Amino acid sequence: MSQQDRDPDSLTYGSFDRNHWHFKMRDFSSAVVQQSALSLALIQVLPLENSPYYRNGRIREWALAGLDFWSRIQLKDGSFNEYYPFEHGYIPTSFSLFAAAEACRTLEVDNGDVINACLKAAAYLSKVEETQALNQEAAAIPGLYATFLLSGEEWVRVAAEKKFNNLLEKQSAEGWFAEYGGADLGYLSTTLDFLVEYQRMSGDPRAFAAAERILEFSQFFIHQDGSVGGQYGSRNTEYFLLSGLSALAAEVPLAAAMLAKLRQKIGTDEFFYAAFDDRYLCHNMMHSLLRAVRNGDPPGQPGGTLPCDREHEQFFPQAGLLSLNKGAYHLICSLKKGGNFRLFAAGKEIFHDYGYRLQVGEGKRAATSWLNQDCQVETGADGYCTSGAFTEVEQQRVTPWRHFLLRLAARLLGRRLIPLLKKRLIFVDRRSRARFERRVRPGPEGVEVQDHIWADRPLARVYPADKFSLRHVASSKYFAMGELSEGETSGWARTRQVRLRRQIRIPGGQVTSAAEVN
Repeated sequence: MSQQDRDPDSLTYGSFDRNHWHFKMRDFSSAVVQQSALSLALIQVLPLENSPYYRNGRIREWALAGLDFWSRIQLKDGSFNEYYPFEHGYIPTSFSLFAAAEACRTLEVDNGDVINACLKAAAYLSKVEETQALNQEAAAIPGLYATFLLSGEEWVRVAAEKKFNNLLEKQSAEGWFAEYGGADLGYLSTTLDFLVEYQRMSGDPRAFAAAERILEFSQFFIHQDGSVGGQYGSRNTEYFLLSGLSALAAEVPLAAAMLAKLRQKIGTDEFFYAAFDDRYLCHNMMHSLLRAVRNGDPPGQPGGTLPCDREHEQFFPQAGLLSLNKGAYHLICSLKKGGNFRLFAAGKEIFHDYGYRLQVGEGKRAATSWLNQDCQVETGADGYCTSGAFTEVEQQRVTPWRHFLLRLAARLLGRRLIPLLKKRLIFVDRRSRARFERRVRPGPEGVEVQDHIWADRPLARVYPADKFSLRHVASSKYFAMGELSEGETSGWARTRQVRLRRQIRIPGGQVTSAAEVN
């Protein structure tokens, strides 16, 4: 490596000098990708079997280069960008601060520029609060505390404890932390991960207690085949980070049982870590996996049986989620998302349903599978029933003109733009004139589902929804082989009312159905 390659002050790019390149980096580089510095730091210090990375000097250099780059792309107020320039995002600031501070501690780095960048990021996070996606707020807590351990600045410890106290107040009575207004398994595991990291650093027993409550809730949504989550969650994710479970497994039998179930198909195409886009593995999931390896395997064999393998009937009214096992099958249903569900028997998924879509107009659809707190939910001896209005969702078309306007708005509004974009892309709350009712009747030999869709005028087209959600959640947008075998989606056109009754048989998932359309 030449001196020019080593010296950031001599960095050039094409015909641009270093100062111009520095400007370009500040405006257009995503800080979340720099979490890879922590992944590099961990594989450099972990004595993995036959690892070529252990104590490798080049790996250390690359980790240090990532930290240096991270400090250079920081905005003046201490925040960072993720998707577009001038974003001032909470996500890239909280997640990358944790990775940067922990990478410094892991490699015992004493770089004044990086530590100063950590302190600036900590100051930004101490003044801002994320209220809609609490995993992001959870990420800030160990990031702040790691910065305190790195710098010795007492005000950073105070800021971490203040955020932690505020977060604890937001844990639901059912054990979950809200993600876009509901419970989501993938992001809940992220919150678990960061709570456990904070407990490891600070020794605060309240973090351990909050983590145990997460486990008590999450256990009901691990499936017989070792998968987890899905469209019934508020953000549709289908992964569960293992680092939090591995850290708790030695002391909490439930964590050990969950960890064993989630790892049962490791090394196969069916392992649930295939349930997100590859781009998340390098910068977001990898250091979690490496921390799980650092934690090691729990001693002894995990005891106890998870709900997916034992009879139970558990409904969480705040989350609107039902987990039910009749002995022959395991059903998970979201009654606040139109009653979409997944059905498992004999160790595999035999049926799933994502609700219905309604064609409203050009570029606009309405859906039943949309988290809707206005849904009327009924439970009783006759099963479970949910009813409400379709939610209209306008699909955004990306054009050069809109791209230009986004950049201009970002320059003028800064972080004030993010709530506006979320309201348009994520927190859609526009009700359709069309309405639905779904009744789910679990029985000893299968599940009966009765659907009723109606409107005061003919509907252009109503059809069964496929897996691809209309809600913008990047980490749940991925291709799975099962999508190639989705069922009939042609639906019904120019009708005011549809009644559909289906009987799903156990164990094979055979379906008999009868429809009435008028």
